[in-house]
Amino acid sequence: MKIIRSGILIDSIHEYVMENYSILIEGSRIKAVLPTEAVQVSPEDEVIDATAYTVIPGMVDCHTHVHVEGGLSDYELDKITHSQADLAFRASANARKDLEAGFTTIRCLDAPFYVDVALRNAINAGLVIGPRMRTAGQGICVTGGHMDKASVVPEVMVWGRTGVGDGPWGCRRAAREQLKRGADTLKVNAAGGSHDLSEPYRQEMSYEEMAAVCEEARWAKVRVAAHAHGGQGITDGIRAGLNSIEHAPWLSDEQTKMMAEKGVFYVPTLTTHTQGLAYGKERTGSSEGGWNWILKVCDDRWVSLERAHKAGVKVCVGTDAGFWAYHGKNAMELEELVNGGYSPMEAIIAATRNGAECLDMDKDIGTIEAGKLADLVFVKGNPLTDVSILQRKENIVRVYKGGEEI
Repeated sequence: MKIIRSGILIDSIHEYVMENYSILIEGSRIKAVLPTEAVQVSPEDEVIDATAYTVIPGMVDCHTHVHVEGGLSDYELDKITHSQADLAFRASANARKDLEAGFTTIRCLDAPFYVDVALRNAINAGLVIGPRMRTAGQGICVTGGHMDKASVVPEVMVWGRTGVGDGPWGCRRAAREQLKRGADTLKVNAAGGSHDLSEPYRQEMSYEEMAAVCEEARWAKVRVAAHAHGGQGITDGIRAGLNSIEHAPWLSDEQTKMMAEKGVFYVPTLTTHTQGLAYGKERTGSSEGGWNWILKVCDDRWVSLERAHKAGVKVCVGTDAGFWAYHGKNAMELEELVNGGYSPMEAIIAATRNGAECLDMDKDIGTIEAGKLADLVFVKGNPLTDVSILQRKENIVRVYKGGEEI
């Protein structure tokens, strides 16, 4: 048995720190969490001294794209200029960065050619090292929607990028295709952005289309996430049975109330917007209209975050890593939540317990308690004093996944 003696323990169950507690690990799971003074050590036990550190649960990033490293990479062009093998190797390296940053679980919400599904399977088989993964395969959208942009001339056909469906039966078929290929999450594109700043969002999928996907998900016992910015597309998606709303810088009071009542999670992806703002108009290659839209997102998102907080919506950490945000820098999202009015403890809970619940993995991960998988992070310093310390690689001293140090 392994016995980890912590200095400060943040278990994500209690909203306070626990000092001088020990975590008893048997195999891959936590056997008990006890005051250190109450633990009897036998000669066969391995005692691990973490008294100089803060121990937190392994963190969860609910929104990534593993095939792209992030920054100023051309997210769309990479899908058609890199081979499937190239993308798969890059996906493995990117996911490893997330794990080393303390994110022992990630969800990939779209990758071409099912490289995310293949990577998840390789990690589970022990072929490569990486975090636990939920994978959506190819996101589902309507013809010409957010994920079906005309980035190449019509004479060039590119397979494997997006699951396109039109009408309820077309979307149902696209959902079934993702499940057939091994997806354990479905992603839809409910409402994209619009450069009309008086109404900066545009509904893409109808209620009937989203309801068809959500019904397939219920039958398969998987969850549905939705790319959505605002407007009726979000309301219809909540009614249709979506489990999480991604991005959504324009949530209304009515929508946050509905989300709280129905247990719909909010993944605001604040990091990617902040990163885009930092890169600037020229470096991001934005048009005038596109840049004005980004500026409006970066101003208005805090209002949506405050509305969600006030309504009691469960907010999760999701970075959109792969798009402007970098893999391995995932903890920036916690600082962004604090910038938006959340306490450091609430930000850590968003990155652990809430994320696990969003991914329907809370029976196994998200908190430090008996019966859970021993996914743990040793942190130099106290993130409750300064949550930004989680972003610095030198402060992530050790990462355990299933009781084994990576």
